[in-house]
Amino acid sequence: MTKLQKLNNLLFAVLAIVIIFSLSPEIYRMVSEWFKKEEVYRPLPNKEVIDLVKDNKFIQTISYNSGYWAWSENITIKDGSNKTKNSPYYIIPVAQTTLENEQNLPQTRGGFAVSEMKLRRNYGQNFNNILIYDVPKNHLKKLFDHRLVINNNFVQKYKDEYFLILQTENLSGQKSNDEEYYLYAFEKDVLTKLNVPKLSNVTFILEDDLPNPMILGRMDFDQNGEFDQHDPFHLFNWNIKDNIFTAFPDEAMTESLQKILDGRSLKKSEKAE
Repeated sequence: MTKLQKLNNLLFAVLAIVIIFSLSPEIYRMVSEWFKKEEVYRPLPNKEVIDLVKDNKFIQTISYNSGYWAWSENITIKDGSNKTKNSPYYIIPVAQTTLENEQNLPQTRGGFAVSEMKLRRNYGQNFNNILIYDVPKNHLKKLFDHRLVINNNFVQKYKDEYFLILQTENLSGQKSNDEEYYLYAFEKDVLTKLNVPKLSNVTFILEDDLPNPMILGRMDFDQNGEFDQHDPFHLFNWNIKDNIFTAFPDEAMTESLQKILDGRSLKKSEKAE
């Protein structure tokens, strides 16, 4: 490589560095704006809405998502053909839009132009409430009377009964919020807050052939207040009627398995190998 080529490469590198540094504030602004937009897709934390209410302001407004039948079943009619029968219940997720600017309270929500709003509608997450529409009775019910975020919701059948399971979190504004779970029984029209142990990545296992439903979740094994990929998963039996979760297998079985894994159960001859 000639001296001229080396000089050109050096100048090019310097120019690239100058351009990167000159664009850094703009890149930072764009990234910040992106994360800011991500944040407003959720209901605002309690602290922020409290401050807004003090000033007689609001910045988010209700936005309904298209609903869906709680469940559908294929039935055979008299002529031998199959027909889809929908459940009596229609689920309507309630989301929110975030306005460009704060508005005064009270204000008619229906008068805003679409261009003034920012909206992201994700099925199954980022909702602030759920409506249950009992179609035969023409009755509409909201599930919650308090503020929260619904990150996931799904209908599950267990022993001929249908349930809506909701994974939520509070809006305290803390850095790490505990997940909270609710169970809605359609036929009984009862919403129950589940006493799920402190777990993450919870999976609900509802199999008719099992004596009880179970849940699988990641435990905070090192008790550092966070769940990460190094924390183990444990199973729990779920007594739906009494809202009780118990370790399954029990602690004695887990400790027995742990001794085998640790090598504490090895015989002297095996340890010497």
